[in-house]
Amino acid sequence: MKLKDVMRKVVVSEPGISVKKAAEIMSSKNISSLIIIEKEKMIGIVTEKDITKSFNKSGNKVSSIMSKNVKSTDIDTSVDNAATIMAEHNIRILPITEKGKLVGVIDAKDLIEHSDVLNENFFLD
Repeated sequence: MKLKDVMRKVVVSEPGISVKKAAEIMSSKNISSLIIIEKEKMIGIVTEKDITKSFNKSGNKVSSIMSKNVKSTDIDTSVDNAATIMAEHNIRILPITEKGKLVGVIDAKDLIEHSDVLNENFFLD
């Protein structure tokens, strides 16, 4: 199964918004991350973990807490290969691109639901 078959819509924001505003967006949309875009280029990602760690800095800009050098993969990547990428880089959210343009996102919960390898072997000893 390919990522294009299971990806979710991505929510993006600009680096100048406050940490508090990022938390509000994530809460209102029931999502665990925001991809940060500048001039149509992905420059970072902010996750629930980032928000939690910087709770007392809610007036700061999201650019001060975002993870940079975001790993991403192509829309035609298989779900199982995406799981490998995420495991190798110890990440839980993976942006998906098509011809270099951000088109979606997948997270660890999506992988568990859609991965043939995880579904077949998840509970085996």
